[in-house]
Amino acid sequence: MASLRKAQGMTQVQVAKVMGVTQRWISQIERGGVRLGTSTMSAYLQAIGVARAPCGTRTIGKNGDGQHEESVWRLRVDSWSGPDI
Repeated sequence: MASLRKAQGMTQVQVAKVMGVTQRWISQIERGGVRLGTSTMSAYLQAIGVARAPCGTRTIGKNGDGQHEESVWRLRVDSWSGPDI
């Protein structure tokens, strides 16, 4: 996660300010010192300029009522200042 943030040209302090948390919390997140929920992960990614975008659905199972689908998401980088990949 730190490499994504650094590629966006942001510091931990800047991300913390956007998220309304401490720099220490961002450090713990990036080191894997805390278990992240989806809302925290989403907030972090949005803070560094990476968002998720829908890219379709996939079938996840079938029961007596038919097939069940779930949304599939992918990460989208709104602006990238890192190396070409």
